[in-house]
Amino acid sequence: MTLVPDERVETLVRTVADHLAAFGGIPLVALFDRPKTVALKWGRDGVVTEWNPTFAGDALDLGIGVEVCWPYRPQEKGAPICGVLDLLSFGADDPCPVSPRER
Repeated sequence: MTLVPDERVETLVRTVADHLAAFGGIPLVALFDRPKTVALKWGRDGVVTEWNPTFAGDALDLGIGVEVCWPYRPQEKGAPICGVLDLLSFGADDPCPVSPRER
């Protein structure tokens, strides 16, 4: 996880590329919550109907599949990241960096 100074698509793509280089490979799928830097529009069923064209082009160039997720309620934002971090098992009682208020 990397903290970045802004939510611009260029920053996101650069950070993803840096992480892929650090991993030493390309995952089959990368999971993102639904920021406007990834998906511009989506249907009621959650299917993305318009991708951010810069992000989509760069994801294709990088060779990654993209999945998007979103909270059922605004207060659940960050919960998908907690699931991933829980899988990594940092050994803390609550490894999730998102405060309980935000889950």
